[in-house]
Amino acid sequence: MIHLLFGDFVGARRLRSLRARLGDDSAVALNMAVFEASHATLAEVTAACDAIPFLAERRLVILRGFLARLSSSRGLDVGWIEQRLMHLPDFVDVVLLEESTPEESGLALQKQLESEGRLLCERDAALDAVGAMAFVLEVARERGWDIAPQVAEALVDATGLDRGALEREIEKLDLYRRVATIDRDALEVLVARQEAGRDWEFVRALGERDARRTLAEWRRLTDRGDDPHHLLSRMGRQVRQIAQASDVLRHGGAGDVARTLGVSPGVAGAISAQARRWSPVEARRLFAALVEADHLGKTGGAPLDHALPCLIATFGQADRPTSASTVGSRATTRG
Repeated sequence: MIHLLFGDFVGARRLRSLRARLGDDSAVALNMAVFEASHATLAEVTAACDAIPFLAERRLVILRGFLARLSSSRGLDVGWIEQRLMHLPDFVDVVLLEESTPEESGLALQKQLESEGRLLCERDAALDAVGAMAFVLEVARERGWDIAPQVAEALVDATGLDRGALEREIEKLDLYRRVATIDRDALEVLVARQEAGRDWEFVRALGERDARRTLAEWRRLTDRGDDPHHLLSRMGRQVRQIAQASDVLRHGGAGDVARTLGVSPGVAGAISAQARRWSPVEARRLFAALVEADHLGKTGGAPLDHALPCLIATFGQADRPTSASTVGSRATTRG
C-alpha cells in the first residue's frame, strides 16, 4: 500500500504506526529505508521496494519529496515512478512524505493512484469541537481507555482544538487514571492550570458581562494564535450554562445548579454568581446569536474574527445582543 503523508500531526502519527508494524528497533533497522528525492537513484529505490523482509512480516520505504520532484520536472523519470508504484510487492508499505500538496504531474499521479485504490492520503484538517471530541475518544480507545463522553468534552473545553495538545493531555490523564478515577471534577483540577493560562479570564469576563474586558481578552488570545472557533465554543458553553443556571436559580440554589450542570460546587458557585447578572431571556438571546455567528462563519458569511468582536461589544450594553446576521452585515460593510 502507498501512503501519502505530510509533515503534520496526522502524518507523523501514521508514520509512527507504520514503523511500529515492523517490530522492535532491530527489525526497523533491517526493514526500513528512507530516500530523499534530491539525490536518490532509481536503482536504490527499486532494490529497497523489492527486498524481502528480514525477520519481519513487512518492509517500509519512505520517499521524501518525490511528488514535488515530479511536479518540478527536475530529472526524475515519471514513467518509472508510475510503473514502480503500480507494481509493488504485497509486503511493502511505501510512504510518499511531502511538505505540501503536489502540483502538475505529481498531483496527476496522486489522483490516479487514489482512483485505483492503491494510495491513501492522510493529513491534518482543522478540528471543530465535535471533531476534537471524536479525536479524544479515538486516542483514548487506542490506549485501552473507555473515556466518558463528558470527560472528553471537558478536556476539549480546557485544552482547545490542537491535536498535539490533546494527545499530550490524554497521555498525562492515562497515567493518572491507573491510580484514580477521572471524572469532570478531577479533570478540572488536572488541567486547571492550562485552562487558566488559555481562556479562563476570557469566559469569566464574558460571564460577568464586562464587554470591554471580554473584547480585550479576545484580542489577546487571537493575537497569540488561538482559534476563533475554539473561543466561540467556549463562549457558547459558558452562556449555555449561565442560561441553565438562571432557570435553576429561580427556584433553587447553587447546590441545585451543581446537580443540574454536573459540575463541582465551586464551579457551580461561580456560574451562579455570573447567572445573577443575566436574565434567562438575555442569555438565550446571546446563545442564539453565537450559534448564528458560527453558522455564518462556516457558510461564507461574516468571518468569526470580524463578527464576534462586534457581537461582544453589544452584550454588555443595556439592550439585548444584536443578531449575528446584523453583526455580520456590519462587519462586511466595515471591511
